[in-house]
Amino acid sequence: MDDVDGDDRLDHHDDDDEEENEDEDDEDEIMARKYRDEVRRQIDDNDPSLSDIWIGEDEDFQVYPNDGDWEGFGASLGRNTNIKEVIVKLNTTQMERGVQTEHFFQGLAKNRSIKSLDIMNFDAERSDMIPLMAPFFMNNKSLETLEISSDGSLGDVCLSKIAFAIGQFNSLTSFSLMGYYSENIISEGQDASSEGQDASREVIEALAGHSGLKCLSLKNVPIGQDACTALADLLRNLK
Repeated sequence: MDDVDGDDRLDHHDDDDEEENEDEDDEDEIMARKYRDEVRRQIDDNDPSLSDIWIGEDEDFQVYPNDGDWEGFGASLGRNTNIKEVIVKLNTTQMERGVQTEHFFQGLAKNRSIKSLDIMNFDAERSDMIPLMAPFFMNNKSLETLEISSDGSLGDVCLSKIAFAIGQFNSLTSFSLMGYYSENIISEGQDASSEGQDASREVIEALAGHSGLKCLSLKNVPIGQDACTALADLLRNLK
């Protein structure tokens, strides 16, 4: 009987583990695809049991169109009357691959039921989605909560477009804006707050039109003296 080298047995064992892991990954992807298809069906059918959706790809509960049809996905969300909360993660690989993402936002902009919108990974490069969403901000009287977070610096371009969006309606009760903090900027002695100071004043002044505002969070947002004055006026006038 031939001797079997110990290393060979270990190699075979490792190969078996890799195959098992690949099988598990395949099963997980199949389940994730089924979940995304089911959520899409619920959106298309205006299913009242579906009230919130997270558009992304990092977790199993996040969704994107399996077929890459971002235009149809946005149109379905635009027609839906039961969706109340939407989180959109802008830097997902699937979204950046989609040639129809502009059409997605144009479709989403037709929705009138969303009460809470959370836009993640917002930056200058992706800020064009704000003008595309203008009809949403202008005509959706249900919107009460708006959260925007950035994975880059919040400069004039980003803040001006955010101010534009906020100025299109007056129904907010909660607004949160979070910029990106980098210790490298501070350690290199640069002025981390110089860019965007004027535009941050525009954001705060736009919030003044939301008389029902109860919750306000500004984190890592460049605020200069004029913006501080506008913020003081805002807080003084809010009931």
